[in-house]
Amino acid sequence: MNYDVVVVGAGPAGSTAAKFLSEKGVKVLLIDKDKFPRDKPCGGGLCEHITEFDHIREKIETDTSDFSDSICMRGKIVSPSAQHTTDYLSETPLFHNVRRKKFDYALVQFAIDAGAEFLENCKVKEVFTTQEKAVVKLANSREFICKVIVGAGGAYDVVANYLRKKERLREKRGKDFGMAVVEEFEVGEEFIDRVYGKERTSMINLKHANLNGYAWVFSKHDILNIGYGGFNDEMKKIDIKNEFKNYLDFLKRNGYLPKWIESKKLKGAPVPFVGNIKKTYADRIVIVGDAAGFVSPLTGEGIYYAMDSGKIASEIISKALEKEDFGAQSLKSYQNIWRKRWGKDLEALRFFHRMLMKWPEKFVKYGSRDEKLKKIFIALFIGNINTSRMKWKIISRIVMDFFVYDVFRRG
Repeated sequence: MNYDVVVVGAGPAGSTAAKFLSEKGVKVLLIDKDKFPRDKPCGGGLCEHITEFDHIREKIETDTSDFSDSICMRGKIVSPSAQHTTDYLSETPLFHNVRRKKFDYALVQFAIDAGAEFLENCKVKEVFTTQEKAVVKLANSREFICKVIVGAGGAYDVVANYLRKKERLREKRGKDFGMAVVEEFEVGEEFIDRVYGKERTSMINLKHANLNGYAWVFSKHDILNIGYGGFNDEMKKIDIKNEFKNYLDFLKRNGYLPKWIESKKLKGAPVPFVGNIKKTYADRIVIVGDAAGFVSPLTGEGIYYAMDSGKIASEIISKALEKEDFGAQSLKSYQNIWRKRWGKDLEALRFFHRMLMKWPEKFVKYGSRDEKLKKIFIALFIGNINTSRMKWKIISRIVMDFFVYDVFRRG
């Protein structure tokens, strides 16, 4: 069967691309290997800029089925020694807590309602392009012909792998990949109200298990989302389940988790922590979301970048369809746009990730004392600051606190 566009992967990036393309009258097939609704190991925190998407903002404002499980208004960042804590209470939402099972399924429904055809529980085995067409082959031997393929299949996307080979991109992606492990615990609304407050406080513990990452607790309506993450080479050297238990024990000792809680369904997912692929387009191909490496190197958050890249891709592909030109030059503006919009910010966040992991105690120590640094610190984490443009102003503030303030205190 022929389609204008086949989208491989129905996560936030793929579903968003399918929605916006379908709204423009494009014949779209959206494919995913899983049956929906399905869960996704993730913190489920949507930073406030997710409300830039009208359909998401309207859903959050009007939905009564816990589409948005809670709104986080307060964040705590704890140093590795637990001796210092940056505590920030915001007047506006820091982020929205969602259950990925509900959220991702809602995004798929948006795409279907817009006119996309959805094929679930089907694994894509192979893709390829010729001058005349693009082809998607399933593991069950079914085959679809289209004009453009959108690769949205996550960290190990089959379309992105094909593009790397086709474009001879010599990228050692393994070193940039990490893993996040997570479990959700039903603790009751009363416990969360009492311990985490109506502000639905979220907590981050830097360098848990001495990883170059962090552990977290996101408080939702009546559930705590708890997890941690790090780079693959680090995660291979630790006992993942035992380190998760250690974090649960830490939370219990400090009253953040009921003592009767035990881990039963710890799940993991790959995360492309550092860096996008060098080229996110080719003849008849566009790569979006995690498949392209669009994840904050500082926090691992990628939902906003996934959805925005899906929207950008839909705009560029629509223009290509109008011109009947699906060559790389026609699709090149996709990369130019995402790079200008937030690509440089992701590069700057990589720099701040290295700084944070090198001096985590100092960051939290001075962030707890300097209100301006505290706001900068939180803004970096939730992604509501133009990081690339503000990079040197942020660095100068950090240097002032780290060195000048320290020297005066010693004096």
